[in-house]
Amino acid sequence: MVWRAERKIKNGQYNGEWVITKIVGQKGSFKSMVFRRFKPTIQQLTPPTPTGGTYNNPLPDGGLWFDGVPSGDSKTNGPVWASTRIFHDDGT
Repeated sequence: MVWRAERKIKNGQYNGEWVITKIVGQKGSFKSMVFRRFKPTIQQLTPPTPTGGTYNNPLPDGGLWFDGVPSGDSKTNGPVWASTRIFHDDGT
C-alpha cells in the first residue's frame, strides 16, 4: 500500500487539514512521525508525550509537535525529539 499525505501552504503557513490519498492498494494504516525540540530540565527530563491527531489530520494537538524537524540548535533550543504513531482508517 502507498499513501500520500498533503497539506496546503498559503503565505508560509499551513492552511487546512491533512488530506490522505491512497495511491496504490487498499485503505488501511500508516505510520506518522512528529518532531520537536525540547531542553531537558531537572523537573522534566523528556518532553510531554504528544496526544491527539486523527487518520485525516495526524498532527498532535497543542502545536508543540511538527511534521518536520524544527529549526534551531541543540544548545539553545534543545535536541530534536521524535515520536511515531500508527493511524488506522477505522479510527483505532
